[in-house]
Amino acid sequence: MSELKRRKLADKNNSKNRRPQQRHAQKPAPKAPTPPAYLQRDLLLIATAATSQGIEEVRLKFDPLAKKIPAHVTLLFPEPSKSIAPELLKTLSIQELPGLKTLQFSQVIVHDEMYLWLLPSEESREKLLKWREAALSALTTNHPHHTQGEEFIPHITLGYVPRSLTPEEAVSFAQNLITPPLEVSFAKILLEEFSENQVSTSVDAIIL
Repeated sequence: MSELKRRKLADKNNSKNRRPQQRHAQKPAPKAPTPPAYLQRDLLLIATAATSQGIEEVRLKFDPLAKKIPAHVTLLFPEPSKSIAPELLKTLSIQELPGLKTLQFSQVIVHDEMYLWLLPSEESREKLLKWREAALSALTTNHPHHTQGEEFIPHITLGYVPRSLTPEEAVSFAQNLITPPLEVSFAKILLEEFSENQVSTSVDAIIL
């Protein structure tokens, strides 16, 4: 968004099978076992709270995941947990990759008529693309049949454009709280695991 796509999971049927109630039943009907959690993993670049206050204010209005995960850039989109090894970050040659501690963001746009995005400057975009390429290469080595798409546009997701606003109005609202060019500092690269409840758990992290 917690790139928003990273959060669209398959719908789960949580209903429990029960026998019809009988007047003279001697004991409660057995309940169906609870299905296991549907775990996914992704790779996120997490912004610091100190430099993303305006971003978080916009997310609180437009992003339903704003209280679940801080502002971030998604480097790998969600895959089933078994597809992204917990050691993935340890396989990256981070000394050969550009620093991500501070990046510049230069534009608020509406993507695909639906998503409100904050885009990086060209220099910051190139840095993020190099990390994406390295992470994708590490993923592909172990799981060549991953679901990552070919198109990758580095961004911070600010949320959905609500039906009550036009895209132009949503962009204007965001720009009242975010004044590009904006310098954003980042705290860590997080290998995250989550399930249907969207609660984030750290599998591994690189502290920046």
